[in-house]
Amino acid sequence: MKKLNLKLYFQKRKQRISMFGVSPHFDWFVVLYSSLFFLVCGIVYAVYLYIQVNNGSLFEVTEDTSVQTQLDVKKSEIEKTVELINSKSFDESVVN
Repeated sequence: MKKLNLKLYFQKRKQRISMFGVSPHFDWFVVLYSSLFFLVCGIVYAVYLYIQVNNGSLFEVTEDTSVQTQLDVKKSEIEKTVELINSKSFDESVVN
């Protein structure tokens, strides 16, 4: 029966497993490739949205003709409002 050398087994296992924070090479590998992955995913999603909006299929808007608003404002009321604003105009001589 072959004798199992535990010390040698754990040394080999430690060399094979790269953990974040242990090896700078592995850390930079994880950071760069995960950044590249998310960048590519973002670009693909942006292109997808652009194509959908450009085709008009993403936001389908239908005009609802059942709802109509009517603006009922009299010219005399607008003139009164403008006159009121002009009477309360800012006077610079008061500030200085």
